[in-house]
Amino acid sequence: MAPCCRSLLLLLATALSRQSPTARAASSAEAASVRPQRNPHWEPLWTDQGSYDAVMCEGTPFWWPKDQKMYLMECVCRGPLDRRGWGSEYGYYWGHAELWLPEYTNHSYIRIRDMESGDIVSNISTSIGFGFGAAFVDYDHEMLWISATANDRDSSAPRPYGPPTDHCNGSHWECNGVWVFNSSDLMTFTRSQTDVKWSGPNTDIGRVYPSLDHPTPPNLPPHRYVMAVRIRISDRYRCACVRARARLRLLNLT
Repeated sequence: MAPCCRSLLLLLATALSRQSPTARAASSAEAASVRPQRNPHWEPLWTDQGSYDAVMCEGTPFWWPKDQKMYLMECVCRGPLDRRGWGSEYGYYWGHAELWLPEYTNHSYIRIRDMESGDIVSNISTSIGFGFGAAFVDYDHEMLWISATANDRDSSAPRPYGPPTDHCNGSHWECNGVWVFNSSDLMTFTRSQTDVKWSGPNTDIGRVYPSLDHPTPPNLPPHRYVMAVRIRISDRYRCACVRARARLRLLNLT
């Protein structure tokens, strides 16, 4: 199970545990009454649209409503000009932007690719030195959000657009918390630091749709979005969900 899924299940389990037995029984009965019957003969319809590029790190496919096309957010790690010693058995990515833009040398970064043509739509220059990106499209506002952490997948060399690497103070994975890159056209991006100042490498954002089948637990504040992060405890990583109303405030999503 994906880390973010485990996080959401943990949050739901905690909320349900705080309900009284009578409330839980009523909620279960109500959910059963509205849940549609499963069709045992249903099968998913798959469309083969190709494959991702090789020797890449994180990637998120997404549908863009403004032109109704599929795109791919990619985290690009090591290139052929980077310092050796990463230990990747898969080699180095020869499509790294450092081959024509020197400021990308010895850094990981994030970019957007057109899924159908394979063309690179944009290299996000302010993401140089960032990694572990995850894309989320806010269809209510037609805005792309990419959450990432200031973890350079290549080196500790100074980032051309910050933040300063000395802010990490030797604590690599929690370096400067969660950052976001947002765009309404996939070409120009605004970078902001959220108020989530602690995180492991991976983050994710999701839209919350309460329903009769899954009502909002009474012990949670009203919210429409949730962020999943990874936290470090005793040198071991585990998931934890963050309430969107408090933690996504700087994203203007509430």
